Amino acid sequence: MSAYGIAACSVITATRADYRNCADLRLKQLAEHGIKQTREKLLEIVEDVLANPTHGFFALARENGRPIGIAYYATILSAEHCGLSHGWRSSM
Repeated sequence: MSAYGIAACSVITATRADYRNCADLRLKQLAEHGIKQTREKLLEIVEDVLANPTHGFFALARENGRPIGIAYYATILSAEHCGLSHGWRSSM
């Protein structure tokens, strides 16, 4: 906490080293919405996104260095938009 009682927070673009934190936070968010998924399958997807930026990216929020939230920016090849379409999925 700072002198004003506000935690030291940061938001970064996640790297491949962050894939476990990203998967765990995303898994919690999915569970909050009643979506069941396995950690193993989610780890595969997160690794793929982090290894291939054409699929999107994750923004990782940290409070005093501890991961507390995630946002997923997905890239989708859309027939409706005749090309790439982008969208946010977040959890904090």
